[in-house]
Amino acid sequence: MISKEALQLFAALFAIMNPLTVVPIFLALTDGYSIAARRGVALTVSITVFITLSIVLVSGTRLLEFFGITINDFRVAGGILIFIMSLSLLRATPSRMRHIPEEADDDKSHDNPAFFPLAIPMMAGPGSMTTVILFGNTYTGGVGILTAMAVIAVACLMILLTLFMANFLAREVGVTGMNIMTRLMGLILSAVAVGMIFAGIRGAFPMLAG
Repeated sequence: MISKEALQLFAALFAIMNPLTVVPIFLALTDGYSIAARRGVALTVSITVFITLSIVLVSGTRLLEFFGITINDFRVAGGILIFIMSLSLLRATPSRMRHIPEEADDDKSHDNPAFFPLAIPMMAGPGSMTTVILFGNTYTGGVGILTAMAVIAVACLMILLTLFMANFLAREVGVTGMNIMTRLMGLILSAVAVGMIFAGIRGAFPMLAG
């Protein structure tokens, strides 16, 4: 049975990465590519995102401990960061926390844009890394880590399928349809962010939980 935490992690990751918003940039950066080459870029993006977030999942909590940051502090700070990102999605505008236009422009002269900027920072950026660290703290033991990695893998599979269908989505769904989906993702993400903030506050001040 799928746990509530696993569903929340998937919803948060998919809303933050929101591959629909990446479709126009993906098509622009791979303009002139053959179908096979474009799918190769999409596959590389998905694999890179999975590896990056898996590393963050395993090492994120230790990194916080090294800097003396409690998980409750990070929940509040991360929740605020993710909430700000959700506001951009609700307005259907790209968040500069994911990437800035100059980063996309910088890679137009390169042969393969999969690693930068598509995978990092557009997909595996500050928001998704923060989410993985926060939810990763709830997974203990080998089984828990494997469960979280499985959730990340499913999210990356959704990225892969979306980029594979990029031409179809751009043609059939159109800008209006993608904006509607983006706003829906923003609403989901804002709810997740508020939950993170309240969890951090309750953890830092246990008397409030009563």
